[in-house]
Amino acid sequence: MFEEINFAKPQYLAFLNSLLDDNGFVRLDNGEIVKRHKNFRFFATMNIGYYGTKELNQALFNWFGAVLEIAALSDEAISHMLIARVPSCKNVVDKILSVYHKIKKKIEAENLDIVISPRNLEYWARLAKYEGYIKSCGKNNYTRCKM
Repeated sequence: MFEEINFAKPQYLAFLNSLLDDNGFVRLDNGEIVKRHKNFRFFATMNIGYYGTKELNQALFNWFGAVLEIAALSDEAISHMLIARVPSCKNVVDKILSVYHKIKKKIEAENLDIVISPRNLEYWARLAKYEGYIKSCGKNNYTRCKM
């Protein structure tokens, strides 16, 4: 499993071509050859469009037999996740989602190189337990969005 493969530097990904090739091996710096196991499987994840990511080299991309694009989580799924992880946010989860959508719209409208995800909402909800929602909103640079 190679998580967020498109964050890796291309020179570090080059070895994957020989590993995934029919011969299936890698040569270590000391010259030792390590052959791929017969049951070897390779999985990778990537976040497209995030700051610092790159497009995959076409030769490497061609090794993937299946590419799945996972849709964004629904508001219902995000609500369930937030309430499960931060139960104290249950009464304000709709407001949290409202701010989330305002921020996403602003990012898209202004083509900003910023990402906001449900993970950010969880951090905000956790911080808010101690600071209060409005105060913690400012600490997370969400000050332009009103609840």
